[in-house]
Amino acid sequence: MNSNQSMILLKGGEVFSPKYLGVRDILIGGKEILSISEESLEIKPKKYVKAIDLNNKVVIPGLIDLHEHLIGGGGEDGPTSRTPEAKISELIKSGVTTAVGVLGTDSISRSLNDLLTKVRSLNLEHFSAFMYTGAYRYPSPTITGDVMKDIMLIDQILGVKIALSDHRSSFASLNDLAKLTSDVRVAGLLGKKPGIIHIHMGSAKEKLDIIWQLLDDFPLPITQFHPTHMNRNEELITEGKKFVTKGGHIDFTADPTDSLLLETLMNWSKDQQLKTNVTLSSDAYGSLPKFNSDGKLIGIDVGKPDILIKLIKILFLENNLKLPDILPFFTSNPAIILHLTRKGMVQINNNADLLVLSPDLELEYVFCNGKVMKTPSWIFKGKFEHKL
Repeated sequence: MNSNQSMILLKGGEVFSPKYLGVRDILIGGKEILSISEESLEIKPKKYVKAIDLNNKVVIPGLIDLHEHLIGGGGEDGPTSRTPEAKISELIKSGVTTAVGVLGTDSISRSLNDLLTKVRSLNLEHFSAFMYTGAYRYPSPTITGDVMKDIMLIDQILGVKIALSDHRSSFASLNDLAKLTSDVRVAGLLGKKPGIIHIHMGSAKEKLDIIWQLLDDFPLPITQFHPTHMNRNEELITEGKKFVTKGGHIDFTADPTDSLLLETLMNWSKDQQLKTNVTLSSDAYGSLPKFNSDGKLIGIDVGKPDILIKLIKILFLENNLKLPDILPFFTSNPAIILHLTRKGMVQINNNADLLVLSPDLELEYVFCNGKVMKTPSWIFKGKFEHKL
């Protein structure tokens, strides 16, 4: 775009909101979607509009990844296993337009101050980034010294993260978790935030036992909890289905090679309650350690942000799911759970977070808050990326 072009007109793309809208023209101005028209739009004077022909292209909402280690993670195999931080160009070329940053096992060499600064830097580059306070351990590390203050007073913080049913957790007591949940819930109410407890789920036999006990013993809504990695094994998936049918939300970690996950998504996409209360996230830039039954580390890898778009392609191209049944897991569902009311859907007045894809779902254009961040021949890079 030249300096005079203040609006972008996307012409003739096949739009999924995630529901199918048909062939539409989309007018973008500032950070917002100004118009979605079945009729061909002509904006005058033309010198103020950049028109992009999207004939035979697919337009979908930008992906919302609600679990990314934006400053890196890892460390389970010592200092050399600390993973690298996110680059904005990698997020963009993966189709991610909104991300929520987390800490993990290491909350000593990785700090919430550093994570907040990373989140702010991404937001200054037209991206949308948020975060959770806390980490695996309990009492939760914080920025202000108080979980309630973090959530209520720091705009970018949506809730708290903690680990359960994992040998790396702090094995918080029932009363500890009840107080934490109450604090997070009240902070969410006061700060107009979702006030979520984002729970890293390990593979221990206890599964969600302590959460079920919390819900039985205390007047707490099930929607305050958002357990992730719920496709770690078949038992957790079964537990997750029960959690969703009771009104809760769960998160699966995307893995296109996980046949159990693919089968679950195929089956759950047919059920309205199941498919609207499940999200998919990448665990990008976090370490992916493998432990044996004795708790010994036997392998380690790193998560990548492009795993979401890869999973969408496999569900669509190889498993024959329709886009309106696939996209909510990655777009509208996380937006609803995180109270991001202007994201996750292609609709008028929403943030213009959009992806333009070829018919076989190759990513061509990315728009973040109305800014062109990727074209077929160019991608936005962070301040120092081009110098490395």
